[in-house]
Amino acid sequence: CLTMCPFGLDHPINSSLTLYSLGSNKYNISNNQASQEIPLSGTDLASISALRTYYSLVSNVKLSLSNGGQVFQDVWLRRDPGARLYQKGNHGYQNIPRKERQSFLLIDGQPTTEVDFTTLHPCIFLNREGRECPKDMYSEVLKQLGIRKSKKRRAAIKNVILSALNMNTVHGIYTFTGQQESYQGNLKDHCKPIDIYNAIITLYPELKQYLGDGDNSDRLQAADSIIMIDILERLAKMGIVGLPLHDSVICKVPHKAIVEREMKAVYEAYMGFDIHVK
Repeated sequence: CLTMCPFGLDHPINSSLTLYSLGSNKYNISNNQASQEIPLSGTDLASISALRTYYSLVSNVKLSLSNGGQVFQDVWLRRDPGARLYQKGNHGYQNIPRKERQSFLLIDGQPTTEVDFTTLHPCIFLNREGRECPKDMYSEVLKQLGIRKSKKRRAAIKNVILSALNMNTVHGIYTFTGQQESYQGNLKDHCKPIDIYNAIITLYPELKQYLGDGDNSDRLQAADSIIMIDILERLAKMGIVGLPLHDSVICKVPHKAIVEREMKAVYEAYMGFDIHVK
């Protein structure tokens, strides 16, 4: 039986937890070692023991920009109900423009890199239905449509799929897709919104029940944030600083391989399937 992880635990999350389901808005845990649930939402995460080692480590970390920009000294995170980990305030590392962050962000004076989960939210649903994660879902949909792959076209398909997981109706998927600039500029001349939807469910029929079924964002973010909390704490116990950014982890360049390994290991511990990271 699959159960959903709660918003917080009274100790670091570990692989003895059973897998979770997104079939309910009520999040429960099936873990014999868990005795008390402490919600992360609306609290100062530095006081939550699920991230005790992490906060001890990052309290001494210096964040800076190699181009001489503003120094972002403190790593203080918040977590709203059903949401991911967000940097407090308006001047945190998460608010640095992507290109600037990837080019100039330093941790203790050392260059950084970002490790991302690939197609995280679709994979959660596919795994729940017993199907493995695809290597590149967005490119596979383009191939099914007979459209030559490009970076912009792939991004447009990604936008359609992720949006479709949070639409209330299938018709809403068609309407929303047709209005999107990424669709109009990269896909409109090649296919209709309904063609994209049909290509998705042809390749991944397991997703049909989730597309246009309602707003799944809170449940998905609640799930992936639990995975992220576990990743951060595991890395901290190895002395490795990881900075959460949605479904990716920022780390020092020499630590990339270890971060990739731990991200995949934690995901598999929860979902029972491998996932691609990049």
